[in-house]
This record gives sequence, structure tokens and C-alpha cells, in this order.
Amino acid sequence: MATAIRKTAAPSRKRVVKGDSDFLKFEARVPSHIKSALEEAAYLQGLSQTDFMVSAISDAANRVIRENNVIQLSLQDQKTIVAALQKKNPSVRKCEKLRQAIRRSREMAGGA
Repeated sequence: MATAIRKTAAPSRKRVVKGDSDFLKFEARVPSHIKSALEEAAYLQGLSQTDFMVSAISDAANRVIRENNVIQLSLQDQKTIVAALQKKNPSVRKCEKLRQAIRRSREMAGGA
């Protein structure tokens, strides 16, 4: 039995220009309990629902990107450290890379 694939139209992207900034309209369907939580949270923060959503989405996106970058940098730094430690007499250049890796790790951990 063949399965029918129904194509739906791409979501509309309406450009809204306010002043010098360019904005895209974003629409989402959410369950009613999430909509209620959004309304309450926005009210408690003294924000419009739109401002609350933009802030929450931006915070979440930036956190995911930052966490992903930290993981990638940590793996890269681990490889640098292991490579430097495996050398009996690491060159000055390798020692500098090791110092840089340790410094980046400390900065990411907040212990600059």
C-alpha cells in the first residue's frame, strides 16, 4: 500500500519594518497549557507576550549555542593536552599550545 505524502505550503514569512530594524514574523501553534503559562509568565515579568517569547527564545538559543561551543572547545583542548603530554620533550610551540588550552579551559569554567 502506497503512502500519500501531502505537501503543505511553507510557513509565511512576513517582513515587518520598524524604524531601521528588520523583523520577521514568527508564528507557532502551542497547547493551551503552554499558552496559559506564557500569559502568566509575561504578566509576572511585566512584559508583553511577544517580548517575553522573544526573550525566552533568544536566551534558549544562545545557551544551546554557547554549550555546544564549550563542548567542542573542551574536546579540542583535551586533544591538544593529550598530544602535548605524549611527547617526551615537547617543543616550545607545543608548550604554548598547552598553555593556551589550559587558559581557555579556565576562562570557560569562569576561573579566569
